[in-house]
Amino acid sequence: MVGTIEVPFNRAEVLLGSEDNVYVGMLIIGKDFGEHSNITLNLGYEEEGDESDTTLALGVKTPISADPHGIAAGIEVIGSFEDTGDNWSVIPGVYMPLGNQNITLKSGLEFGKAEGADAMRANVTMMYKF
Repeated sequence: MVGTIEVPFNRAEVLLGSEDNVYVGMLIIGKDFGEHSNITLNLGYEEEGDESDTTLALGVKTPISADPHGIAAGIEVIGSFEDTGDNWSVIPGVYMPLGNQNITLKSGLEFGKAEGADAMRANVTMMYKF
């Protein structure tokens, strides 16, 4: 379970018109299977002023090298329950261990739709498993 509160500073209010706090909650459910393969589901809710959004992310990864602790490949599908056709993305990615088995670097190219417009961006995430 993850919770976040974003509080806009004066600069955000002036440049972006951000006046309201943003509240985010996320439930993360994961299940390991096979040898170091994993499926994870994230359910999120975000509220800013009188606007809200509920999101879903589903990801699967599995090792692609002879070493099950080595490099893995995966795919993530992300979407919104509101305007499902206008807010979705897919991220095929590579998961690379960095020294310690608790640290993983994920890198991939995300593509899909954001607010109805075509979207593409590089996605790099460093994860630490507690």
